[in-house]
Amino acid sequence: MALTPTNPKNVLEKNSGPHGIVAGSTHFNDVWARDALFSSWGALHSSLTEPVRTTLDILTKYQHNGQIPLRVGTKNIVLALVGKPGKQGPVYSNDKSSDPALDPNTLYIITLWRFAKNDPHYVRRHEENIRQALGWLETHEHNNLLREKPYCSWDDALRKKGASIYNNALYYAALIAAAIMLRDETLHDKAQRVRAQVQEELWNEEYYNAWEGKKVLDVAGNLLAIYTGLAKGKEQTILESIMSAKKEAKDTLPKTNYPKYSFGDVYPPFYALGMADYHNSGPYWSWIAALEALVRAEHGQKGIARALLDELKANNARSQGIWEIYDSEGQPIKRLAYTSEKDFSWTAGMMLLAEHETFK
Repeated sequence: MALTPTNPKNVLEKNSGPHGIVAGSTHFNDVWARDALFSSWGALHSSLTEPVRTTLDILTKYQHNGQIPLRVGTKNIVLALVGKPGKQGPVYSNDKSSDPALDPNTLYIITLWRFAKNDPHYVRRHEENIRQALGWLETHEHNNLLREKPYCSWDDALRKKGASIYNNALYYAALIAAAIMLRDETLHDKAQRVRAQVQEELWNEEYYNAWEGKKVLDVAGNLLAIYTGLAKGKEQTILESIMSAKKEAKDTLPKTNYPKYSFGDVYPPFYALGMADYHNSGPYWSWIAALEALVRAEHGQKGIARALLDELKANNARSQGIWEIYDSEGQPIKRLAYTSEKDFSWTAGMMLLAEHETFK
């Protein structure tokens, strides 16, 4: 008897609580802003409007001096990871230093814009929150681009420093979204300056460098550059680069990056924990696979998109769940210090979005 893949909509329904969409069902059972907001994009295509509204409400509630929190839930990351109760509330800095992640603010703006199609009045009530979110981002901008500190991106095991393609693709999209919601053409002009500076600093004729001076193919960042429109005119070149890198590595699902980052780019304690490859071309990240399917479907490669989604579904059926990361056998990763998160909202939302795009 064939196993049935887990329905991504059911995962989002399961993970929707009184504070919004939590990241997963085990050690990431808090509202992580990036996970919740990315998953919201797919939720809105599946009539899950209320969980998205609740997510936006809690993040707005805890906006502080313009900054959207990294997560809302257990404040101590160690207690959060082992599923133990602890002091609850918002957390603003990353868990490896005192520096802030930038993507909660950009994703908050983008998601408000997407939500506007369901409730434009809600967004009008949040115009000041949008302005404050933009103002906070500007304090982390230099020469038109967001510049981040180590461990402050989604792949927070990496010592990224300066302008990254991931954060600036989202910044470009957030400025476009804010220009529309605030009816401010100057923000659209600013987005074009971001785009021009990204081309100057990060484009290497094959793909965008992962960050300043780092000629590594960050798969998620480059896919987001296509999806947001920042990479207009370069889409096929990037997609061919990703396909070539995957083929050389004999991968069907994408890894985080090609080639590997250097030893010093990784958070040192992860070596001792056996997690040095967590964000460094090790596991197959399910949300990136769904994002690749989405982008390829949007750019006329629906056969490849279908194959990616089918492989994800096969992994889900085999393991009876939508998991965060998989090994080369399509099984959820299990390490001494870490086990792949089950019921991973980020992937569930991206799968719903990719299915919508593939079959529209």
